[in-house]
Amino acid sequence: MRLLHDLGRDALRSYELLLGSDLPSIHRRGYLIVHLSPLEIESASRSNAIRASLGATVRMIPEADLMEMEPAISGLRAQATFVEKAAHVIDPSAFVIRLAEVFVRRGGILRCERVQSLECQENGEVTVTCARQNYSPGTVVLATGAEVNLRIPR
Repeated sequence: MRLLHDLGRDALRSYELLLGSDLPSIHRRGYLIVHLSPLEIESASRSNAIRASLGATVRMIPEADLMEMEPAISGLRAQATFVEKAAHVIDPSAFVIRLAEVFVRRGGILRCERVQSLECQENGEVTVTCARQNYSPGTVVLATGAEVNLRIPR
């Protein structure tokens, strides 16, 4: 969990700095993680202690309160973790498409190809080998996700 925290810690701030007013809508209302078994609840207690030690504000939602919030899961003996003020997007696919549109508008070139290899030379030059062609761009951003790639306008 520490690695995931470190990887994502500055992601939102990086998006804000990079995109400015082009940043797609990001909500900071927190999110709920539902735990459906005693084992999940026990594991959540340990995970929440780690989250709290990393500076997150988390709290367990008791079963009665959870049933009031999410009636569809009543009778499952569930509890939940609420991570306060955590940022999230409502539609991740739309968010990625918006990022791609901003990328292209700012001069980036999108190529939807299967990458066979990525080589970095000692001098910093990068070669991307694809099925149809090789590229040696100044900067490379690789984004995976075939389903999303099909929806990105070319």
